[in-house]
Amino acid sequence: MLVSITAGVVDEDALAAALGSGALLGAAVDNHAREPVVNAALLRQERAVLTPHLGSGPSRPGSPWAISRPTTSSRS
Repeated sequence: MLVSITAGVVDEDALAAALGSGALLGAAVDNHAREPVVNAALLRQERAVLTPHLGSGPSRPGSPWAISRPTTSSRS
């Protein structure tokens, strides 16, 4: 498991490759090399948690960083 909170420390392409091959179990990245652009290969990784460098802040609806939550319906 890798946790990165500083930009420029992690080779994002190598990280995506390690996740994709199973060499690395998971990753949490709180800062990206080219923010606000996020490495496309990392976005495709199911075992990567990606947030902007303000990951603990509130998300704004419509923001590319907004967290979507499932909704429930009372209808059958």
